[in-house]
Amino acid sequence: MASRTPTSRGRRSAVPEGLNETWAKDLTDQFRRTLSTKRMNALTRQTTQQQTQSPNAPPSYSSLRNIPLVATAPSDRNSLRFRSMLLSLSNTPCRWENPGLLDEALRSIPLERIYDQAQEESDLYLAEAASLGPNTKPAWGYQDCVVRALMKWFKRSFFQWINNPKCGACHAPTIAVGMAAPLPDEQARGANRVEIYQCSNAQCQAHERFPRYSDAFVLLQTRRGRVGEWANCFSMLCRAVGSRVRWVWNSEDHVWTEVYSEHRKRWVHVDAVEEVWDQPLLYTHGTFNSYISSNVSCSNTFSQVGRRSLLTASPSPPTAVKTSPAATCATLESTACPEQRHKRVPFFTSSPKSRTCAVAT
Repeated sequence: MASRTPTSRGRRSAVPEGLNETWAKDLTDQFRRTLSTKRMNALTRQTTQQQTQSPNAPPSYSSLRNIPLVATAPSDRNSLRFRSMLLSLSNTPCRWENPGLLDEALRSIPLERIYDQAQEESDLYLAEAASLGPNTKPAWGYQDCVVRALMKWFKRSFFQWINNPKCGACHAPTIAVGMAAPLPDEQARGANRVEIYQCSNAQCQAHERFPRYSDAFVLLQTRRGRVGEWANCFSMLCRAVGSRVRWVWNSEDHVWTEVYSEHRKRWVHVDAVEEVWDQPLLYTHGTFNSYISSNVSCSNTFSQVGRRSLLTASPSPPTAVKTSPAATCATLESTACPEQRHKRVPFFTSSPKSRTCAVAT
């Protein structure tokens, strides 16, 4: 995405000579239409390429090492369960590629506010680099600052964290009483489970349903949830503003986002719930201070079992990376390369005990 020319706040708010009062809105609408057209063209090219590819062409494994050439389909219950979970995780970022969803997301974002804040922060990084010498590179680029401003707005103004939802009748606190199957309407909107709460007010005692939606379009409307909903919606918004995104799930039931920085040429850890940027060891040496056995990174083009964020939690800095056998199937660091170097989805061909890794084409 092209950088914007630095200007002062006074000049940015003034209407340029020869333009009417709606020039900013017209420019924003034109930007949204351009992005929408670009996505539709990319989707058309992708569909055409998939149709022209020979379905019988053998896959190439020349870029992969220490991985079986012939993938054996999993047969035991644990392996099938893990494979099903991996496929479900990898489908989530593919749903973000819906042009209608991304257009709706752009309409929900205060773009002028986000870009103004990003420009100010980018100018600060440029000034800081200039003060350190002519050959000093700024710490972060303009697009990185856009995602940082988006994260702050998302956390502080857009999305709401929910533990126990308020009673819909009297707005009193509620108490969890169990789970229930989703209603047809809830299921159609992406809810695979529903939590049931009861009002703590003795005069009310009403029950409140809390569907756990997984559809990013629905989350744009509800704007509430826990870590899964936060990462799902925020990652989709990052796609809407043009960033390359993957979302990361770990086996300790946490989810976060990674955004590819064109400025740094690597993946950057982003956690909208904690409002932190580029702190991949947050979970092992920071707020969580826990052991992470494995994580799975998914984008719209690939999935990867990664090593990053898997350092052992200990009072002193660890001397070696401690990962599960699952993590060793990844041949590259999770921050090292773009999606084009990962053409296939890794999965395990046996139970989690043996952790034999193969690749599904």
